[in-house]
Amino acid sequence: MEEKERADEHCSCIQVSIRSGDPDEESGGNQRPQSAKSGRSPMTAVREDKLVASSVPNASAIGFMNSDSDQTRRILDKLVQARAADPEYKVFGASSHRYVVHAPASLDAVRRFEERVGITLPDAFRRFLLEVGCGGDGYEGSAAGPFYGVFGLESNLRLDSLEWLAKVVANPCLLSARMSVAEWEALTSRIGIGGDARDDQFEQTQAALFGGILPIGSQGCSMYHGLVVTGPLTGRVVNFDQECGTPPVFAFEPDFLGWYERWLDEVINGDLFQKGPSWFGYTRGGPESELLAGWLAADNSLTAEEYLKGLLSKAHLSDATLDALIQPHAREWSRRSLVCQVVCKQAPNKAQALLAELAEHEPLAFLQCLHWYAQKQATQWQSEVLATTDHIGDLETFRFLTYVLELLPIDRGSVLAPFVHHAEADFRRQALYALGKLSDPKPYIQNFVSGLGDADSTVVHAALQALRGLADRSLLPHYRSVAERYPVERDYVLANLDHRLKELGMSRQALLQAPVDGLEGETRGSGVWRRLGSLLGRPKQ
Repeated sequence: MEEKERADEHCSCIQVSIRSGDPDEESGGNQRPQSAKSGRSPMTAVREDKLVASSVPNASAIGFMNSDSDQTRRILDKLVQARAADPEYKVFGASSHRYVVHAPASLDAVRRFEERVGITLPDAFRRFLLEVGCGGDGYEGSAAGPFYGVFGLESNLRLDSLEWLAKVVANPCLLSARMSVAEWEALTSRIGIGGDARDDQFEQTQAALFGGILPIGSQGCSMYHGLVVTGPLTGRVVNFDQECGTPPVFAFEPDFLGWYERWLDEVINGDLFQKGPSWFGYTRGGPESELLAGWLAADNSLTAEEYLKGLLSKAHLSDATLDALIQPHAREWSRRSLVCQVVCKQAPNKAQALLAELAEHEPLAFLQCLHWYAQKQATQWQSEVLATTDHIGDLETFRFLTYVLELLPIDRGSVLAPFVHHAEADFRRQALYALGKLSDPKPYIQNFVSGLGDADSTVVHAALQALRGLADRSLLPHYRSVAERYPVERDYVLANLDHRLKELGMSRQALLQAPVDGLEGETRGSGVWRRLGSLLGRPKQ
């Protein structure tokens, strides 16, 4: 079993899954999940009953159109355009669904689904199934769509999920469109999410928490997009985490077709051609002119933030928009850090004044902007970066400091080493992790020794991971101490210790059997090493 790695960034994986098996996480390349039903690659065969957007010269002329709806005609045309705009499947999830949509469902099939699940599908989604298509060759039979696509009716009618699905949608929808973290935590607490609940208890509370929501597609890991089918929010698309870790986020579009057409627009105009998951549907959409106007007209910080996040999601912004953002009024309320992110992403040199303000007043936001959007300019801010070490009060700021230090032409080890002795274990773990990434960590071996002797097992684990590849025999007495303090596994300490000992050509059993004075002598020269070779399981040199 390989060592369990600690993530060095905020999670970029888009996540959720109520059915068995998750699609592989991908970053826009050509890898895609295997078909969960057949075990084959989704595009092994292409049948005549499905729409392959790239093969249809005029989607509005397709014979299986059941309506002359202008919006569904536009969607069919845009499916062709989207496939042409992304021939290498660079948009997140596209290599799974490949812009394939099967033929529409029959009215009888839609009615049977509604009867079996006990709902009436929202009109816009019903029209999609009847006029655009139902299912495809993506994950779990998904049609082309955001992330890993849009489920067909059969995806939700599997025998192992039908009873569960009917139970979920029968419950009232308890979510609100602008649910804050505090409101979400209060709701999950009231329902009883968390703690050591049994699996059946967790399923019951989960069914209540996500009541009235029909899952319509996977975003990877534990994230889904769903469709509200009961209550005042009926028809709205919502992004939710099945593991209940974060509040749900409602798409801003009023119905499914508006959400789906926006996705096609953003594929076609290039907004979704960005590295990693785009988090489509988590922000406002629309042209940059509308987003800028909405931000300028916003009468409260929440609305202003929504429009700014919409601008941040754009692949490209005009100079006129950027110039409007950097005007003094952009510094009002709590918008400064988000404005700086928008400008830094597009043109870091235009963000100099904003970065200077953040360096003085918001060190976390300052470091985040440099790390996410201005890495090439980081050396210009070296003195300001180093100044943040004097007043770091939270782990997140320290974490981003470690990232930015990697961009600077300095001995960052000397900056990190004092944090190995921080009062909080979280800081000690992060400091050891960052020291382990040095090209030559050996000068800081005493800091790793301090971590090996830490009273917190997670810090010991971090120290052992950080020592990967540093096969220094002087560490043997300290490894022996770890083995003695942890007779049974805790926090992957022993697994990582075994990896470090393997690099030295020995086992934990041999280490514990070796004479203590011999191990201590190991720090003084190789003669003792030769003398202990047989005991430690290493061939004599």
